[in-house]
Amino acid sequence: MALFGFKFKKKKGETATAPSEPASKLARVAPPPEAPGRTETPRTAMAGKGIPGVLIAPHITEKATSGASHGWYSFRVARHADKPTIKRAVEGRYGVRVLRVRVVNRQPRPIRLGRTEGSVPGYKNAMVKLREGEAIEFS
Repeated sequence: MALFGFKFKKKKGETATAPSEPASKLARVAPPPEAPGRTETPRTAMAGKGIPGVLIAPHITEKATSGASHGWYSFRVARHADKPTIKRAVEGRYGVRVLRVRVVNRQPRPIRLGRTEGSVPGYKNAMVKLREGEAIEFS
């Protein structure tokens, strides 16, 4: 244990493990063997499986549609999502390679209809740049 610079001292004939834990608990478990006959690549194996709860919906506007011709796609994402999570979610859901992620937090804004006041809810918007030659079809 090297927490705060503290280390256990080794005695003669002992290993570097903590003295209170047996060596069997510290041994790593081997990963399960792969299924025989599996020939698909990891990218296609992940396609269709996203990280649940990260991507809410594609953000389709006139500006986002024009950006799609240059490889940029817009999504509304969960407030807790960060850039690496968004990247993994898009790659997993659509089976594409993401080069760059940009994120914008849209603040809620007040709205008024006559005497009735309210607000338009805010959201988090992510713009994703794909590798050259790849595209996403929203149907």
